[in-house]
Amino acid sequence: MHDPRQACIPNVLSKGVDSFIDARHRACPGWVKDRIIGADFFQAPDRTHHVVEYIVSESVTNGQLTDEITISVLLNDSANSELQVNYADDGIRFSRRNRRGEVLIKDESLKNTCEGDGPFHSLMLYVNRTFLRHRFEELSNGKAHWNDSLLRRSHDDDGLIVLIRQLFHLHTHHDHDHLLLAGPDLMDGICRRLITMSGEKTDDGFKEMQIENLPIKRVIEYINDNYHRSFSRNELADVAGLNSSHFARRFRQIAGCSPTNYVRLVRIQRAKEMLLKQIDLPVVNVASCCGYFDASHFQREFRELVGTTPQNFRRFR
Repeated sequence: MHDPRQACIPNVLSKGVDSFIDARHRACPGWVKDRIIGADFFQAPDRTHHVVEYIVSESVTNGQLTDEITISVLLNDSANSELQVNYADDGIRFSRRNRRGEVLIKDESLKNTCEGDGPFHSLMLYVNRTFLRHRFEELSNGKAHWNDSLLRRSHDDDGLIVLIRQLFHLHTHHDHDHLLLAGPDLMDGICRRLITMSGEKTDDGFKEMQIENLPIKRVIEYINDNYHRSFSRNELADVAGLNSSHFARRFRQIAGCSPTNYVRLVRIQRAKEMLLKQIDLPVVNVASCCGYFDASHFQREFRELVGTTPQNFRRFR
């Protein structure tokens, strides 16, 4: 009988569970294997990580504890239920939304369960826990340390999603020597995004601000409508009806960031939308449409805020 779930299996899934080179997967009990519809597995040459593309009929947890951090990116939104994540010993419990691009980060050294009725189609990155903690400290010059705040909810970070998809593409389309050259740079990019995410106090991604304070609300709406052109602080202060120095303090107080940073966030968000919706529009045109008249400046700001280039964002997001 035809299984309708098979319709979501892409052609790239060429290997079954029994062909995995990882002994842990070969040792999975039958009931776990029965829930895996398709899978593809790739090991990094330096063995610091491996990537897996999975399609499972329902969530499976085999109970084994390993010294790994897993980062999974959901590729479909057709599951019958949300994924319920539970770290019983730590009191952490939350749901992962059924939305393409939703990211789940798990510490596999901690006892946890995941329950949900799929199908779930995911890209999963398994990273050695000691390696990840070490790179956190090295890349931040000792200022950032791995913390469990990333485990407490699901995420929606465009940069992390793009970098993981790039890494999987690297494993599936390039040889051993190219992996040795390019793989570490991508892993460092992923670590930098995790460092950024672990320091955030708000939800991932840009959100249209809902501001009650009327002077600042006028400025937010003005920026949202005119992000494609330049602003001066005096101009924005006039919109708010405040003097320039008081306006800057008041905006940061109400909005949580400076006016300049808010303009950057709006422009980059509009650029992301344009890159995906107008796929034939050259990147330099996207930049100018979003208020950047220097393409190299746009590239720098995009990479700083998103964690990847506009070109890779368009290709892999």
